[in-house]
Amino acid sequence: ELNQGSAAVVEVCGNMIKVVTTKKDKKGGPDISDTKMWTFDKCLSEAKSQDDVFEDTGNLIQSAIDGYNVCIFAYGQTGAGKTYTMSGPSDAPGILPRAVSTLFKAIKEQSVAFNY
Repeated sequence: ELNQGSAAVVEVCGNMIKVVTTKKDKKGGPDISDTKMWTFDKCLSEAKSQDDVFEDTGNLIQSAIDGYNVCIFAYGQTGAGKTYTMSGPSDAPGILPRAVSTLFKAIKEQSVAFNY
């Protein structure tokens, strides 16, 4: 869409998401702009790699190993990259394959001290 001349409407600002929409005034006046902002625990921009995303969520995997309930909620527009981020291709695995690998690695390393 950016290549077709559309403007980006979503901007990541620290732990906030800013959405700016512009509508044409039906009466020929100046365009009407509307800005909305939402705050989250963590926001990652499209510039982040799969490595960056997993590094940022790795502490959640350790929490699951420690016995805590963990949930990663991926929400967004169709085509925004939820499946890519969660699953990823074989050359850039997402959160799920990395989490499973980390869990099995931890089980193997801790099998001396614990019976699973």
